[in-house]
Amino acid sequence: YIPYWTFDAAAYCPWTAESGTYYYITVRYRDSQGNSRTRRERRIRWRPASGIVNTHFDDITVAGSNSIDSNLLRKIEPFPTEDLLPYETRYLSGWHVEQYRIDLPEAAKLSQAQMHSMLQSMCGDQVPGDTYRHLKIFPEFSARTYKHILVPLWIVAYRYRGKNFQSIVNGYTGKVAATYPKSAWKITLLTLLILALLSAIAYWIRNS
Repeated sequence: YIPYWTFDAAAYCPWTAESGTYYYITVRYRDSQGNSRTRRERRIRWRPASGIVNTHFDDITVAGSNSIDSNLLRKIEPFPTEDLLPYETRYLSGWHVEQYRIDLPEAAKLSQAQMHSMLQSMCGDQVPGDTYRHLKIFPEFSARTYKHILVPLWIVAYRYRGKNFQSIVNGYTGKVAATYPKSAWKITLLTLLILALLSAIAYWIRNS
């Protein structure tokens, strides 16, 4: 079992941006032979926009372990927090349980960074028009709560030719992620085969 932190918060987030609407104009130009031609070009009409996102974040998770490759953990998440059970010693009997290495203040900062990124996306979705630029958000968080939880994980760690590798399995969903040795010559051979295939296709197109 490895430790995780989960965080809840209400968010009130005003935003401002420039909303862009596409329009098209006809442009006259001369081609390489000096002939006069026209083409349609897209332009953007910008105007100010603003709004507010009100939302609630539920169980934003932050791993409390730094012994597991964070990229691997992201690949096997999420752990369904809606199915959490109250702590009982019997669940851990016979299993290794890791103490948290990332403390609450650090985990809280990481969770807020996640919420900020999610709010950025939510506010961007609210901007009217076809595109936007200069999006600025001003989040305010309240009703913050947290939990310290343990999640089940199968771990295989091994060393090959002086390098460490890990394979991990989400003990609830069965999702798997792993790092593993890569053969340089096999990668090179595959690249050459792909290039040869692309060259053959290009040759066939030119001569068909």
